[in-house]
Amino acid sequence: MKKFENKDIYIFCDFDGTITLKDLGDELFKEFGIFEPYNSLLKAGELNIYDYWKILCNSLKTGLTKEDIQKFSDTIDFDIYF
Repeated sequence: MKKFENKDIYIFCDFDGTITLKDLGDELFKEFGIFEPYNSLLKAGELNIYDYWKILCNSLKTGLTKEDIQKFSDTIDFDIYF
């Protein structure tokens, strides 16, 4: 077992635009899935949140890898004031 000595590890998870300049959740589905018209339907009250997320998650490209998501996330800028 590897021992970590005096190493601080910080993990930030942001999918609503708090840490980043763009909403990572929205950008992820724009890049790898089908974001519209579902986002507009949700905002108009024509789609509930449960169905919205179910549709978005099912729209993600087949074969999407951890590396694809890492490469994508590397393109998103952080808010310098966070």
